[in-house]
Amino acid sequence: MLQSHRMEIYQIRSFLAVAEHRGVSAAARRLFTTPPSVSAHVKAIEEELGITLFTRTSRGMELTAGGTEIRAKAKQLILAAADISVTAGRLKTEVSGKLVLGLNTDPLFLRIAPITRLLRDLHPGIWLEFKSSDSDTIIDDLRLGRLDGGFVYGERAGMDLELEKLAESELVIAVPAGWRVPRGRLNWRELARHPWVYTHCHCPFQRCVDREMQARGLAYSGQVKASDEATRRELVRSGAAIGVLEEADGLRLKREKSARLWRPTPRMRCPLFFATASHSQNEPKIHAFQEIVRAVWKSDERPARDDSH
Repeated sequence: MLQSHRMEIYQIRSFLAVAEHRGVSAAARRLFTTPPSVSAHVKAIEEELGITLFTRTSRGMELTAGGTEIRAKAKQLILAAADISVTAGRLKTEVSGKLVLGLNTDPLFLRIAPITRLLRDLHPGIWLEFKSSDSDTIIDDLRLGRLDGGFVYGERAGMDLELEKLAESELVIAVPAGWRVPRGRLNWRELARHPWVYTHCHCPFQRCVDREMQARGLAYSGQVKASDEATRRELVRSGAAIGVLEEADGLRLKREKSARLWRPTPRMRCPLFFATASHSQNEPKIHAFQEIVRAVWKSDERPARDDSH
């Protein structure tokens, strides 16, 4: 059914985003468009197919049985379209060489496995080396020529960088589960009274927290510093401190019952980019990898998450 000539790829991407995020507004943010546009795309598909794809529930928009079946086919179609695009680029030139890439967070969230599989299929002559780091160090290493590319959080100034926005990551405050902070008192003023694991003033996650605290005239204690997410998670898990984490990391602790998550209002979000040095843009191997990253991230094949609060 998804082969109808009247159905557009962008409409199918909107349908998949609504199915993933269980809501039109969240899907619109994911696609960097407006809720009315997403709603119109979904409605167009429903009219084309003659079936209802979603029902509204207290938890958001849930797929119908027919919608679930269509979703599986839609994912295949989007991946096929991405594969065609990347294959066309490959046919223009065969590239080879080694790429050293910086990872600033969980490889599962960054989709490193599907990126690597697609690169292997389309550009077997390119070899990859991944280095786990933090966003600021990745930027410094790009400028010094130690990395060919990397994933980074936060807006970055400078004419020497090329940034491709991949997503808006939601940030959560993770409070150790053993702490007796009443849920009704989870707010900035209350949390400022407790010890935090601090990263550093240049960390985009920490800057978000600093802005919220400063706007309320609050000071908080960063009793321990840790630049990597694994250490921050462990300090929260062990009950040592509160931490600000990317949503996927926070949900991991919640599933383990080792932390409670607080989502402030308004929500805190931080953009995720794939970054390269401007002077390397003409290198075929880097351009080929950028195309792979773009194709995988636009496919909406994202790791499953627990969206419950």
